[in-house]
Amino acid sequence: MGLLSHFDDPQVWELVAHAASRIRPSGKYLASTLHPGKTCREMFDQGYGLILASKDVDFLLNGVKAMRLS
Repeated sequence: MGLLSHFDDPQVWELVAHAASRIRPSGKYLASTLHPGKTCREMFDQGYGLILASKDVDFLLNGVKAMRLS
């Protein structure tokens, strides 16, 4: 897709929502990183069983942004 780290792109979230809608009825475990603008409670209520509130890509992106500022 070429959208790595483009978490503000609606196309990314449309595909995530589509995948989640297919996973939920399959009986498989639904897990994800915390979606922007959502709380963990909201995601649990939507059927997610595991939510990662922080992830490696956040640390990497923050480091790159800090390097650009210096």
